[in-house]
Amino acid sequence: MINRWTGSKQLNAKGVTNLRQEISRRVIRTENQNSASYADQSNYSYADERIVKKTTLNDDIVRAVGRMVINFQSLEFDVARLTWIMNGPNEYHAQLKTTGKCFSDLCDLLSTLFHDQVKVQSFVEEFDNLISRIRTVNKDRNRIVHSWWFTDQVGQASRLKTAKDGHDDSEDIDVNALAFSIYTLTDDFAKFVDELYEAKLIRKKPGISLDSLR
Repeated sequence: MINRWTGSKQLNAKGVTNLRQEISRRVIRTENQNSASYADQSNYSYADERIVKKTTLNDDIVRAVGRMVINFQSLEFDVARLTWIMNGPNEYHAQLKTTGKCFSDLCDLLSTLFHDQVKVQSFVEEFDNLISRIRTVNKDRNRIVHSWWFTDQVGQASRLKTAKDGHDDSEDIDVNALAFSIYTLTDDFAKFVDELYEAKLIRKKPGISLDSLR
């Protein structure tokens, strides 16, 4: 099935098997290349050229993935900034505390801080809804950015996210729709933060103080 937004198609069982075999061949080639200390560059150059050709994607897909990644980075930054504010008055220490955390752990930290500090039921319910949506788009984001992307002989794009348990993911995902949902979610999250500030449930809005730049 071809995705009308990105032109990607879902792999059938045979396609998944073939791609797993191709990935295994690439790993074996890399290991052999390292052990041989690049003894036969001509053969590996041909292999590398073949891989590049097989993984070249059309511009529409690249733009869709790029749009999704950029939108998500904006959402991630907003989540981090609210975490810093709710962690206490020393935001520098809060930033150190969150540095290097994966996004799911950052969501866990923000959720703990929020539930400890905010007891107004309407705000708690709205936060829980937002954080649930955030976790969902994060899972879909991971499915996109951690996939093997490749094209078939006629130029159609497909993806495969392999798993240790063998339950590989090649399901068709509308990347542009995901990018738009992340954009909308970021806007909803920003409005919620404004409501928190207006209700005096947080001490400040996220942002850069002009005093800090002097």
